Amino acid sequence: MKIKNIIKYLFSKVEKKNKNGCQLWKGYTIKGYGVIIINKHKLMVHRLVYENINGKIPHKTIIRRTCNNKLCCNINHMKILTDEERFWQYVDKSNINKCHPWLGFINPTGYSMFSLNRESVRAHRVVYELYTGKKIPKGMDVLHSCINSPSCCNPKHLRIGTDLDNAIDRKNQGRCAHLHGEKNDNSKLSDKQRKRICKLFKNNMSYEEIGKKYNVHITTIRKIVKNNAVSVGYKI
Repeated sequence: MKIKNIIKYLFSKVEKKNKNGCQLWKGYTIKGYGVIIINKHKLMVHRLVYENINGKIPHKTIIRRTCNNKLCCNINHMKILTDEERFWQYVDKSNINKCHPWLGFINPTGYSMFSLNRESVRAHRVVYELYTGKKIPKGMDVLHSCINSPSCCNPKHLRIGTDLDNAIDRKNQGRCAHLHGEKNDNSKLSDKQRKRICKLFKNNMSYEEIGKKYNVHITTIRKIVKNNAVSVGYKI
């Protein structure tokens, strides 16, 4: 099929602007994204729309919809983001002199994770390389000097060290594996409050609402809920 015919077909499946200015795809979808299949190849509709108007999408970039609608094909709602720009969207840098909490996915062990080149990597390692412009030496760790680790992404709180250095830090900061909940001196919440938080989440209260209720950051709430999910075996 010629590109001209592909584009003609594509726009025949896109509705006119709605009240939000979106032009929504009405054809086949995969995981919420508009897709067309040509010669057994699955092509993302919004990428075809962008390239038809602006040319080839630059390497190591993604298209982010400013309207947050995966089906939107309005070129004015599309913004090119580099990996670095995409990364910093998930970091709360509102307090320059303190920790910069990660707002994205946090794994069950408390580490902030970021998708890079189709791999899931620890966000604080990405921060270190972005800030210093240097690759992390083979076999070395990136350590946190703050108590809020391992979710903090403030580059001034990071340094290179060995596994032994990391273990010593965990012990000195009271982050040893056996210290959970109110047994950890750094905990702001009691075990009773943590159980209540998990119950509120199961009753459809959002991370943001729970965070405001207990006056703690949403990353803390998310971590409590995810750790509880792993321990009791339910899905969130």
